[in-house]
Amino acid sequence: RIRGQFQPLYDPAQEPLSEGVLGLDQFVAQTAGYHLYGAQLAAAEALRRRLQTARFGLLIAECGSGKSKVGSLALQAYFLQKHRKCLHIVLCPSHMTGKWVRELEEAIPNARAAIVRTPADMDALYAGYARGGRTVFAVLSRESARDGYMRRPAARWDARRQGFTCPDCGSVIQMEFMDCGKRTLTDATPEYFRTETRANRKCEGCGAVLWTATTAEEQSEWVRISHLGYVHRRFAYLARDACKTAAAKKQLAALLREPDRFMAARGACRRFPLSTYIKNRYRGKI
Repeated sequence: RIRGQFQPLYDPAQEPLSEGVLGLDQFVAQTAGYHLYGAQLAAAEALRRRLQTARFGLLIAECGSGKSKVGSLALQAYFLQKHRKCLHIVLCPSHMTGKWVRELEEAIPNARAAIVRTPADMDALYAGYARGGRTVFAVLSRESARDGYMRRPAARWDARRQGFTCPDCGSVIQMEFMDCGKRTLTDATPEYFRTETRANRKCEGCGAVLWTATTAEEQSEWVRISHLGYVHRRFAYLARDACKTAAAKKQLAALLREPDRFMAARGACRRFPLSTYIKNRYRGKI
């Protein structure tokens, strides 16, 4: 009954592998010294067929099962049918970038793979791709893809109204908490803005973003404490119990002694998110 409801894209017991997948498996044997397992080849063939009729495919398997090679084989076998080069983006954890470059060069003939860390790296890689005739893989770590400006709370303390207010509409920001199993609204506390979350990202009244970009030189009502998050200068004493590391306690003690002192935000560089840069700069090109 299950087979009747879910027809597989590829049945290895009844259908042969495509020439593209077999040829790429032979290339892996020549470069890496081994052939892919039958189950890996079957997954690559099914994924190749999926890409013929859809814009995406999902390959789900355990760690160490060869997802990198299977996915790259399926992608290349699909583009071999089109007889053209292509520039691909690979997004993976930072500790996997080197492995992806190695496995792509083992699995894909006449291809170049490189780790991209900055917009300049991406520009150089694309320039080489545009001039040459090779398929190119840009390998990005998730961290470098999303990292951009450090953000701090934009909410302001209003002494007259005794609450944190939205910088756009001026309304007092409220937060939810559970009281005897019932959701209740109350004025936001300094701890509410310790880190950026879905709950404190936007003003409920006007929809304005309650977080803004910051740099190391900028000074505001909010100070970033290592291993803790943001603390409001007026209410720094409330963070005493939350400081667990020596570095955090030292920073907080300095802030308590001099609430108006200059506190540099370490790591707050002028940086544009790599993923946003690629999306805007290369829209329609890759």
